Amino acid sequence: MASFKVLIAIVLLVEISWAKPNGNKVDIKIPKECDKDGFCSIKPEGYDALEEQINSLLSPHLISAFSDRIGGGPTAELSPESDWHNCPYVRKLDSSYTFLYENLTKTDLIIQTKLLSQTIESISCAEEKIASDGQQCFQHLGLGAFNMKSTCKTSTAKRTLLAFDVDAGKLIQKDFDIPCCCTCSITRT
Repeated sequence: MASFKVLIAIVLLVEISWAKPNGNKVDIKIPKECDKDGFCSIKPEGYDALEEQINSLLSPHLISAFSDRIGGGPTAELSPESDWHNCPYVRKLDSSYTFLYENLTKTDLIIQTKLLSQTIESISCAEEKIASDGQQCFQHLGLGAFNMKSTCKTSTAKRTLLAFDVDAGKLIQKDFDIPCCCTCSITRT
């Protein structure tokens, strides 16, 4: 009798884990401002209707694992001017709703709901503050005399975010390349 109860419990667990939403597909319209590759913080039309479906799929474990780890609202700050001899950078905190790939064919929906906010911290080169001559960083070292050139480049790191697969109607964990720092690269000329 006890093994029968265990069998029933396992069957119920499998059914719950394979459960799918009711099939109501929500029409999402991506804003024109989000037609460039990368992250976009403008909420798409139809996202509010999708939020209820997303919230029904969120477990307490997912909420605690992916919840806002950084805190605060959208911000952007420039690195201190005293550090500009290296590569000046911009640090941004933002909540993005979509990610468009470079080939501009597929857009991922990033989960941003009242239950789960995923703030993305990015650090990229402050292009407008970088010298345009052959020495973009560490100019005081006089690298040009040694036939060397320095350039500032934005590097990326992978971060796993929770996204919504519209076709399958389920939540997925997906790795995204997020700008994480502005580095000085030195090459021979």
